Amino acid sequence: MADVQDRRNKIQVPGGMRLHQYANLYFDARNPMMYKRLAQVEVLCVLCVSTDVLNLPGVVITDQNAASDYVRFYPPRFSTFLDFGWICADD
Repeated sequence: MADVQDRRNKIQVPGGMRLHQYANLYFDARNPMMYKRLAQVEVLCVLCVSTDVLNLPGVVITDQNAASDYVRFYPPRFSTFLDFGWICADD
């Protein structure tokens, strides 16, 4: 896991900060990071967060794992390609 953390620490988000300076927010609770932390299931918590978070200053979205070689970083206005009906829980 240290190698993943080292990799994430070196990634510069275009027009922004280093990746580790951002808070991770996953649209899908069943994601690779959650799977990686499966052994810690007793101390994990999944929260429902309003999509209004996309309107906060400095928000960046990605099309996959932000540490991937093929990741693309987008400003929130490009979130229109996300199917929120599919990835967000009902209120």
